[in-house]
Amino acid sequence: MKKILISLFFLYLAHAAGAQIVTCGSPFANFGLPVTFCGYVKGAQHGSLGKNSGVILYLCGEYPNQAMTIVIKDTDPPIFTDEPKEYIGKYVCATGVVGTYRGKYYITVKKKNSLTVR
Repeated sequence: MKKILISLFFLYLAHAAGAQIVTCGSPFANFGLPVTFCGYVKGAQHGSLGKNSGVILYLCGEYPNQAMTIVIKDTDPPIFTDEPKEYIGKYVCATGVVGTYRGKYYITVKKKNSLTVR
């Protein structure tokens, strides 16, 4: 019986650690855990954010007042072939672990299924 209860407890923790969905203006409590952040792209460019380089999307505000920055890593072959300007005005959801760089939040996208564009 103890083993079943312990197994159920760990199953519950695994379910609770799933990605929390966050939008512009709402705080997120799972810092360091997977988060899905959704918002409209207000600005985009190709550049680098620390050691991460690629397409940079600014959500919920133009740089430097963005709520979240999405970095689509440069890979070979590229994850997405769209130009940065093609993302402006679109609704984007990115899933990943939130980090900070110079006091701003960012999510690095390394896989195609981590980013949805509408």
